Amino acid sequence: MKYIFLILSISFCFSAIAQNANEHYKKGNDLLKQKNYSEAVLCYDAAINLDSSFLFAYNNKGRALHEMGKFADAVACFDRVVEFSPNDANAFYYRAKSRYSMNYFENSILDFTSAIEINDKHLDACFLRALAYQKVNRNKEAILDFNRVIELRELNEESTAKYQNIFTLSGFSKRLVGKFDEALKDLDKAILVNPQDAEAFYHRGVVKTGTKETESGILDLTKAIQLNPDYINAYYQRGLAFRSQKKMKEAIKDFSKVIGLDGNANMAYVSRGYTYSDINKHKDAYKDYSKAIEINPQDAATFIRRGYAATELKLYDEAIKDFSSAIELNTPFTGYAYNNRGNVKRIMKDYAGALEDVNMAVEMDSLNSFAFSNRGLIMLEKGEHEKSIADLNRAVELNNQVAEFYYNRAKYFSEKKVYDKAISDYSKARELVPEYKAKDISRLIKAAKKAFLSE
Repeated sequence: MKYIFLILSISFCFSAIAQNANEHYKKGNDLLKQKNYSEAVLCYDAAINLDSSFLFAYNNKGRALHEMGKFADAVACFDRVVEFSPNDANAFYYRAKSRYSMNYFENSILDFTSAIEINDKHLDACFLRALAYQKVNRNKEAILDFNRVIELRELNEESTAKYQNIFTLSGFSKRLVGKFDEALKDLDKAILVNPQDAEAFYHRGVVKTGTKETESGILDLTKAIQLNPDYINAYYQRGLAFRSQKKMKEAIKDFSKVIGLDGNANMAYVSRGYTYSDINKHKDAYKDYSKAIEINPQDAATFIRRGYAATELKLYDEAIKDFSSAIELNTPFTGYAYNNRGNVKRIMKDYAGALEDVNMAVEMDSLNSFAFSNRGLIMLEKGEHEKSIADLNRAVELNNQVAEFYYNRAKYFSEKKVYDKAISDYSKARELVPEYKAKDISRLIKAAKKAFLSE
């Protein structure tokens, strides 16, 4: 009889403990709904202290901790749930959310995948996995998930409203993988659903400017800016579009706006500097490149650009320093740095040093047309005409769309008094880029014609 009483007492005790744990759990749930997360955590802790196997308490404690930004602690709670309940899709889902928030995107993808394998209609998991795929540039997989969400959301009116930006996000991924026609279709739908979606206008504008619909793209980028006056990327992309149209004043204005919004916008300084170079404002270009290098001293391409600006300003020692810095960084631009440094040495009449650099550029890339043209000039100035014309011809063979190459070869023909060919090359240079050395070329053509007629 004593044993029966003991068993009943123990059973009653466990029942009371379980009841008390459940009361703490329910109170925690009420606080969770009220977004009183810290108090909710205390209630869940009380429940867990009474019943260490209370997985629902661990799960909801994890959710509260996630909302408090304590993602690592949240993950620890979900670990416990997953360990003892490996078929709980929501536990995997919430752990994935916390890992996503910690920028552990690959790990979050694994958890979202587990949630989807358990429940293949888990829309939230599918949607957030697509975002995680985007974060790690796995856009083809992101597109599949976005398509799945679009398919499933049509069956649920509530989900249709919840994932209103799905077409914008899908269009973005399709843009990144080069599916431009499909991207435009998605972005058109996004704008139809929400005409105030600045992101959709932005992405559609980028697609259009990248597919030669520049005017229409600029209109979309402008609309994005109207909807969001501080939209840095929209100003930057519109600046690039204006520059492609040779609207340098408008491009500079947009790049300047980006810099005004973000003083550390490295690429805006680079692009504005490049635009200044295009209109021969080399001092302004030099200043912008200097600022860009200050922000990112590991950018070899910007050292090369500043070296070019310094060359135009006849700051040859500074130019050589910049090209040398680019070479030291050892990037895919190293060959161009050698070539440009060689060009400066040629200007300074250091032909031995110039040849050493340009030969290195050719050795690094046998298809570097600029290096061949530059070496041809060096040989011309040294009086080695056969080597000169061989290199100058090779440059044109490799790329017949560069005005500078024809201009350089025309110099050879003028020196050799082959005036008809000199006139032809100067004219070709002017045809390719009308503004390239315009006054100089007009004078040289006139002189070559006069010499040709006097023969």
